[in-house]
Amino acid sequence: MRIAIVGAGSIGGAIAHALAMTGHDPVVVARGATKAALERDGFTVTRAGRIEKSAPRVVADPAQAGVQDMVIGALKAHDWPGAVGLFAPLMGPDTLLMPAINGLPWWYFQRQGGAHDGKRIAAVDPAGTLSRFFDPARIVGTVVYMAVSRPAPGHLSWPTGERLVIGDVDAATGNAERAAVPLRAAGLNVEITPDIRNAMWLKLVNNASFNPISVLARGGVATMLANPELRAMGSAAMREIVELSQAVGCKVEVDIDARIESMHRLGDFKSSMLQDFEAGRSMEIGPLIEAPRELGRLTGVSTPVLDELSARMKAYA
Repeated sequence: MRIAIVGAGSIGGAIAHALAMTGHDPVVVARGATKAALERDGFTVTRAGRIEKSAPRVVADPAQAGVQDMVIGALKAHDWPGAVGLFAPLMGPDTLLMPAINGLPWWYFQRQGGAHDGKRIAAVDPAGTLSRFFDPARIVGTVVYMAVSRPAPGHLSWPTGERLVIGDVDAATGNAERAAVPLRAAGLNVEITPDIRNAMWLKLVNNASFNPISVLARGGVATMLANPELRAMGSAAMREIVELSQAVGCKVEVDIDARIESMHRLGDFKSSMLQDFEAGRSMEIGPLIEAPRELGRLTGVSTPVLDELSARMKAYA
């Protein structure tokens, strides 16, 4: 398959590297310091204690790559509305799109059915740009479980995690099966789910709670969990996310205490939101906090903890 990766940060870089290491020929759309570093040295990846190097093709102008069979979008969710122009030259009538993003995606209510079918989530698609441009029949929803950080352009630390949960936004298409083939061949652990929305919520239970709390703690998972006040706040935020998921028709059931205990295996790994904060980049407040709060207003579910986290994150931003 002809595969392009838009966004060569932590996740996009790791996927591009995995593809390149296994004989695929992915093209990476990157600019600025990232493009310069990749053209000069390719990727240098510290992966499970080993140092690996790969050199995928890199372009600044996606028109140089042309129409692809599949496009993996690894930009931060809040950057997507302004990046449609990067995707347009890559998308043909049969091109699959895999948005590898955190939080609630813009496509969540598209082709969902039910009372909110087709509703736009303004927190992640404020002007409806994404809803208009991308055909939901070609979107393969993607939930990422990869503990990757990027200490510098072209340099990745990938100690653990190779799992992608994918599923069709429009269940009638069956595109996820096609998307899984090259990713599995690249050694990634790809799980196809018949309910990608449920899978989104299962990850959001952690991300919407402890990602912003990691910024409050100025530390990784172990630092957060060692603080009783922050741990209690995270637990309460988790309960709000579970209630929200059920209010929009998902059957998310989580043992919150067990979920928190399982986080210990990550050590003091820093969340993507804390990595962004420390690097001076914009944080994913919209998809992780504001979108769930918007669904709370839509469904009448109270979200006092998320409201507090929203206020604190906006102050930090």
